[in-house]
Amino acid sequence: MKRVFCMGWALLVLLAAPALQAQEALKPVVLAVFPSYDELMADVDYLGGLSGQPQASQQIEQMLALFTQGQGLAGLDKSKPCGVAMFLDGGQPVGLLFVPVTDLKKLLRMVEPFTGLPEESQDHEGLLELSVNGQSVYIKERNGWAWFSNSPDLLGKVPKDPQGWIGPLAKRYDLAVQLRVQNIPEFFRQMFLQAIREGAAAGLAEAEENDPRLRKVQQEVLRAQLKQLEDLLSSLDRLTFGFRVDRKAKNLVFAGEATFLPESVYGRLFKDYRALPTRLAVFSPPGAILRFHSAAAFGEAARRYAREQIKQAQKVFEQLFGNLPQEEPQARQAKAFAQGYLRFLNRIIEAESLDVALAVENRKGHVFFSAAVQAPGGPDFRQVVSRGLERLARHAEESEKARFRVRLNVARQGEVTYHQVVPAKLNELQKERVEKALGPQPSLTIGASQSALYLAVGSKSLEQLRQQVASAQTGTPQKLEHFGYCEFGLRPLLELLQEFFPDHPVIAQVAQSLPQNTGDKVRLVMDLVPNGERVELIVEEGVLRAVLGMVRTLAQDRAQEAVPEF
Repeated sequence: MKRVFCMGWALLVLLAAPALQAQEALKPVVLAVFPSYDELMADVDYLGGLSGQPQASQQIEQMLALFTQGQGLAGLDKSKPCGVAMFLDGGQPVGLLFVPVTDLKKLLRMVEPFTGLPEESQDHEGLLELSVNGQSVYIKERNGWAWFSNSPDLLGKVPKDPQGWIGPLAKRYDLAVQLRVQNIPEFFRQMFLQAIREGAAAGLAEAEENDPRLRKVQQEVLRAQLKQLEDLLSSLDRLTFGFRVDRKAKNLVFAGEATFLPESVYGRLFKDYRALPTRLAVFSPPGAILRFHSAAAFGEAARRYAREQIKQAQKVFEQLFGNLPQEEPQARQAKAFAQGYLRFLNRIIEAESLDVALAVENRKGHVFFSAAVQAPGGPDFRQVVSRGLERLARHAEESEKARFRVRLNVARQGEVTYHQVVPAKLNELQKERVEKALGPQPSLTIGASQSALYLAVGSKSLEQLRQQVASAQTGTPQKLEHFGYCEFGLRPLLELLQEFFPDHPVIAQVAQSLPQNTGDKVRLVMDLVPNGERVELIVEEGVLRAVLGMVRTLAQDRAQEAVPEF
C-alpha cells in the first residue's frame, strides 16, 4: 500500500511539473505600468490648471471621439491601470499588453476602421486573432482583463490578475518602468559584461599609445570598476523608475528605486544602514535657499565595503604618483594631500555614526552658509583642523598675494575650539563686493571638537556659529523625515537676488509668477526600502507655476518678434 501511495505521489508530481514550470517560466524582465484613464484625466486637468487650461481633459475627450468616430473608449474599465510586460523567449523579446475591460468587443470596435475586427484564431483555441500590418496579434480575455501578444503560447500562461505584477507600482506611481535584473538569463548578463571588458581593453590600448606610463593606473581603475559592475549585476534585483502627480500634496514626483538580493554584496550593504535622530537640525533650517541633512549609522558590512573602496583608491594614487617626478614641490604636495585625505576617510568610516547638515540662507539680504558634521569615534577634528589652519596661516604670512589672514584659537565653548579666516589686503571695490554678498564684518569661522566639526561663512560668523552650536548641544534629538534630503527653495533665492539685482526684469518676472500661497521647493529625498534605496525628486506647485509662467512669457515674446512690421 505504501509503495502504491509513493508511486501515485510521484506520478502526481510528474504530471504537475509542466504546469509548475510554465508558471515559473513566466517571469517578466521589464514591466511598465500606466495610470487608469480616470487618473490620467484628473492629472491632465491638474497640470492644465497650472498653465491656465483647467479643463484640458475635455480636449482629449473630443480628440478621442473624433478619432474613434464617436465611440470613445467604450468597453474600457477606466478605474484600473494597464501595463506592458516584456519577456525573453529563447533570447528573443516577447511583449504582453494587458488592459482592464468591461466589454472587450466594444473596446475592439475602436480599431475596426483601421485593422478590422479580430476573428477566432483557427490555430489557437480560445484566442482572438487580429492582423496589424501583416503581423498577427493574439487576444485573450480573462477575469476582466484583455491580454494582447504576438506570442499565442504566452497567452496560455498569463495570470488570473496582473495586479500581482503591477499592484505595488500602480499604487505608488502613475507611470513606472521596472527592470527585473534577476529574470535576465545569466548568459546575457555575462555577454553584457564581456562587451564592456572588450570596450575597456580597446580604450586602454589607445591610451597606452598616448602615455604608456599611465597604463598601470588605468588598468587598476578599470579592474576596480569592472569588479563594482560585476558585484552590482549579481546583486541587483529590481531597478524602478517612476513618476506621479500628487494632486493632494500639489507636486510632481520623479523617482528611482534599486533593490538588491538580501545576501548579496549590496543587499548586505543597505541592510547595514540605519537612520538616526539628529541634534543638528539647527544647521538645516526650513526656509533656507539650500539645505541638506542626513544622519545614519553604518554596520560592519558597510565599513568593510568602504575599506575596500579606499584600498583600491590608495593603489591608484600610489601608481599615479609613482609616475610623477618626486622632486617637484607640486607633486609632493599632491601626494601628501591624497594620503591625508585617504587617512581621513579611513577614520570617518570607523565612526559610530555620521550626522551631516548644511544650509545656505538669506539673512537680511546677505548670504550665510553654515555646516556641521558629527562623527563620534571617527577622526579627531581638532587635530585635523589645527594642522590644516596652521599650514594655511604660514602660507598667508609668506605670500604677498594672500587676501586673508588666519586667526587661531579665537574662542572656546566647552570642548569646541574656534578659529577664523578673515579678509585682508582688499581694495575698496573688493571690500564693497565682499560685504554686499556676505554683509558687514564677514569671516569664515571653524569650530572643532574631537568628534564634531562646525563651519560658518558670513557676517559675524563667530557669534552666529556659537549660537548654533549651543542649540545643537542642548537641543532634543529630532527624527528626520527621510534618511537624507537636499532641498532648494526658490522664493528665498529670488528674494536674495532681488536684493542684489533690484532692477533685473527676468528675476522680477519669475518672482511675480510665484504665488505666495503655493510651495516653492524642489526636494531630493533618499529613503531606505527593504534591501535597497529609493530616491525621489519632488517639485512643488509654485515652482511649476513659475517655470510654466516663464515658458509662456518667452513663447509670447517670440510670437511678437515673429510678427512682421508693416
